[in-house]
Amino acid sequence: MEKDYQRAVYWYNKAAERGNANAQYNLGYCYNNPVPYIEHDLEKSVYWYTKAAEQGDPIAMNYLGEMYSEGEGIPKDPEKAEYWQKKLLERVPNLHKPVDISDIF
Repeated sequence: MEKDYQRAVYWYNKAAERGNANAQYNLGYCYNNPVPYIEHDLEKSVYWYTKAAEQGDPIAMNYLGEMYSEGEGIPKDPEKAEYWQKKLLERVPNLHKPVDISDIF
């Protein structure tokens, strides 16, 4: 089956506009990454990542933190970068927890 990216984005838009966080994240991803037939638009990417992150999507929180930290598509903003990184760690508290090798063996 051939992938139809334009159709996927159409349906992501429909779902995202109705508040679906997963669709909002996916739209952010499509606009942020090289997806065939989809314009690279960091402004739209930030918009949709923000919508998803505000609903608790941890991957969107991570991307937003990175984008604000690097100034990718938006003005560099260390405070907003830190805000989203903290929100991410609240949502996924063990994300940066070191692995204890004795737990594995």
